[in-house]
Amino acid sequence: MEVVMSLVVILIISGWELVDSIKINYRIRAGENSYFYLDTGGDSLIPSLPDQGLTELAGQAVAKAPDWLKVELADNLSRCSNSVQDTVAKVILNTSHPYVDEVCFAAAHLAPQTLSNTYFDPELLLFNAQVLYANDDSLEYVEILDFPDSSTTKYFVAESSASGIDTFEVQLPKDIYYWFIVHPKLHKELPAYIDPNTGNPSPTGYFWRDFLFNHADPGYPLLVDSLKGWKTLWNNRRNNIDNGAVGRVTGWIKTVMEFQSYPHHDQPVRIYRLHKGTCSVHSYLTAGTARACLIPATVTVAYRNNHKWNEFYDRRWIQWEPVNVFMDDTTTYEKWSTIGQFRGIFNWRGDGKIWTVTRKYTRHCTLTVDVEDKNGIPIDGARVIIDGPGFPGPRVTIGWTGEDGRCQFILGDSVSWFTAQVLTEIGGLPPTRVIENSQPGMHYHWTATIDGEMPKLKISPESAPPGTLYKFEISLKAPSEFLYGTNPDDGCRFGDRQESGRLDLFICDSADFEQYLSGNPFHAVLIGEDVQSLDTSFILGTPDRWHLVISNEEHVVLTEVSELMVKLYKFAPGVEEEPPEISPTVLEPIHPNPFKPGLKIGFTIGREKVNLSVYDISGRLIRKLVDGGLEPGRHSITWDGRNDHGRPVSSGIYFLTLRTPEKTIIKKGVLIR
Repeated sequence: MEVVMSLVVILIISGWELVDSIKINYRIRAGENSYFYLDTGGDSLIPSLPDQGLTELAGQAVAKAPDWLKVELADNLSRCSNSVQDTVAKVILNTSHPYVDEVCFAAAHLAPQTLSNTYFDPELLLFNAQVLYANDDSLEYVEILDFPDSSTTKYFVAESSASGIDTFEVQLPKDIYYWFIVHPKLHKELPAYIDPNTGNPSPTGYFWRDFLFNHADPGYPLLVDSLKGWKTLWNNRRNNIDNGAVGRVTGWIKTVMEFQSYPHHDQPVRIYRLHKGTCSVHSYLTAGTARACLIPATVTVAYRNNHKWNEFYDRRWIQWEPVNVFMDDTTTYEKWSTIGQFRGIFNWRGDGKIWTVTRKYTRHCTLTVDVEDKNGIPIDGARVIIDGPGFPGPRVTIGWTGEDGRCQFILGDSVSWFTAQVLTEIGGLPPTRVIENSQPGMHYHWTATIDGEMPKLKISPESAPPGTLYKFEISLKAPSEFLYGTNPDDGCRFGDRQESGRLDLFICDSADFEQYLSGNPFHAVLIGEDVQSLDTSFILGTPDRWHLVISNEEHVVLTEVSELMVKLYKFAPGVEEEPPEISPTVLEPIHPNPFKPGLKIGFTIGREKVNLSVYDISGRLIRKLVDGGLEPGRHSITWDGRNDHGRPVSSGIYFLTLRTPEKTIIKKGVLIR
């Protein structure tokens, strides 16, 4: 109660009256904006927000989803047609506990191309979760743990110790549970009900999670029976079939499969019925069998070395190949004459995203690729395809650039050459040799300059007109962003939510707003570029239709997640007020120091004109954080450790410099990564 009374007194003394406020979280796609204009007639804020792209049913499904999944589900559904949205939404709305989180996760992380496929049955989303829980009831080494809004598993492992064999319980990280147990897509196959005799989708077919676990062809053992009585997921024994559930699955696969050349098939149901194939089909079947048994697993790919195997997860990703009873053995492959020197190795996620695991299996080098336009501006969402010698291909690996236009690859050593091909929204480059005779431990760098231009706001700062009519209080955060990329193997376009996004913010009058909408140069009285987190206020001195704009127009692929709170105050006339004292100019100490990216910088100014910038030890301008007018008082802004081009800067000494017309303050800090 005392706090409320204190606030009222401050408002009366200051003369500011809160007349409107908006708090909203929403997504802004590349090339889009949102804005709020001041309606002086009604003393209110009028919003104009980008269409979130959801049908009414899809919106209800998002509302039902766990909080941590809402943004991802909304984004994925918004990239589907209205009919697909409604069909998937009905499944979610008809799902009950304990399956809601699993169904919502699969709906949020199956690529729109999968959800839209004619042969994909949306009811499989629920069936997948139901079978998962049913299989769990038959297993003793693992148990699903249900929490109020999420799930995971706990499992038992055994390890040798000085006193003998220790068995202990481990709880699986939530993201591993959802991506590598729950997710219904293993590799590039379509998750569907499959006829085992043809490998084609069929209404009377089987889904791999049920078929592999609960069905057996004549003369072959039933998988569920093979696991009865086993108490551990694995026993930490290298290359040993007596190894808990992992060992039992290894033995089962060796029993039901014969290693021989045969035309490949992607569907585990068909692979099982054929009972033969080489490393590719073994890896697909192993991934499906493991997940049916609640063992987190993925497919591991070395395209240019003509080999695939698997990894399973127990506190780390562990090599696994049932054909040769390899477990936790990363050094064997390069001794094979059929493999030789590895070019590059990656693991597969069900939505088509891949990640490099080369360093685990071979001596390696690093390749950093920066993709930029002809003006040196980083290009987000570029696809970089790395290739090298070897058979059969089609490539070594692939990556996608983020905010900074950069992606990094871990590649094999002693490889005669590597090329990089770049595809972006504004142009591309053909395969170009970037490494000759790769050497272990070397870090190679290549800048790909595209003959095109990234979109750029044509904005310039100007001083705000004097007066005290209205005031904006703004709190803007960009906590995450979505990077989209297409996997050329299956054509699926994933949406990968990444921490920490960046948005542009500015305030301009109605005349400049019209110039901005027309694509012409314009002025703004407040400019925030590449904002991750900003808390500030601004006084409007004229009764114009002022516009507060939140923009994602300098990206070509990334979707930004915005968390915005805007409060509108009106100066209450007739309230006598002492002339405000001019606040001293203060740049608060850097804390902690040394600091990591994400430093929150606090400062106080007594005049509206301010520049806050970061310089390196040579005096070179690294990042302009604030340049323009701010209301006198305390403000804070976050520096993400990147330069004005969006690229991470290296560890070292940096100087924060705060300049006002009266004063310059410099603070020294040490950035560590």
